Amino acid sequence: DLSKKQLLALAAASEQQLEHPIARAIVAYAAQQALTLPKINHSEYKLGLGLTAKTDDHIVHIGSERFIRQITQQQGDFPDPIHAHLIAHQGHSFVFIAVDYRLQGIIELSPRVREEVPALIQYLRQQPLLQQLAIVSGDQQAPVDRLAKQLGFDAAYGSVLPQEKAQIIADLQAQGRNVCFIGDGLNDALAMKQADVSISLQSASSLTSEVAQIVLLDDNLNSLQELFHLTQHLHKSLKHSIYFWVGFGAGNAMAVPLFALNPIQASLLYISAYFSGIKLSSHVPKHHSLNELPKKSGTYII
Repeated sequence: DLSKKQLLALAAASEQQLEHPIARAIVAYAAQQALTLPKINHSEYKLGLGLTAKTDDHIVHIGSERFIRQITQQQGDFPDPIHAHLIAHQGHSFVFIAVDYRLQGIIELSPRVREEVPALIQYLRQQPLLQQLAIVSGDQQAPVDRLAKQLGFDAAYGSVLPQEKAQIIADLQAQGRNVCFIGDGLNDALAMKQADVSISLQSASSLTSEVAQIVLLDDNLNSLQELFHLTQHLHKSLKHSIYFWVGFGAGNAMAVPLFALNPIQASLLYISAYFSGIKLSSHVPKHHSLNELPKKSGTYII
């Protein structure tokens, strides 16, 4: 059997090319331990399940419990001490590691909530159009439930494959709902493509950033507040502009015969209304963040 450091080194070497929060956490922890990582000759990622990697000496599989059970053909409980640890820490998140088709160990993960998330959720709760907040994750159901309860989400979907995430969104859309999905991992790409609005972070995987309709370049979820404020303003401005132009068009059509306006007078009336409409459409919302310069280089409003 391999030692803990050997397992961690194999896991980090396998994950180091992936753009995923869990992969980054494993690689960062291995770097803290100053471990020497073996050379990976070949690797293959299975979306929503895990990763297969080959070194000179081993074949490594790292990923979800479902994935490792498929690889090892494990039936029933895992052997001790792994089974005992899983029972003692129910509700925690785990990554499973198999080496040469045998389960060798697990990595326990502790979710870290971004510091801006609680305030963002409180802000979203105040928005009249919001009906539901939900977490959709490939992680086990128990830790997803715990995180949802901690943050005050309405629903929690755990152990969800990428295609199942997209199906959840499609089901909500079939109920007449508009869905906004925020994600940053490879496993979120299908869901983001399905959603009515998709938002990602600059630090997200390249595929996710390409699929996303909106990318927060400052990597801060608080920018969502500015984004929602701006879209609300644009919606109101568009609605007012439509009312203005429809009302003006109808009024102009009636004014020409009623007041016997000649072509020049009618044209002047139209031009004055045209510039009034431009002024109305170009109104800038009075909001502090939208009137400030970026706080630092590379920081954007949205």
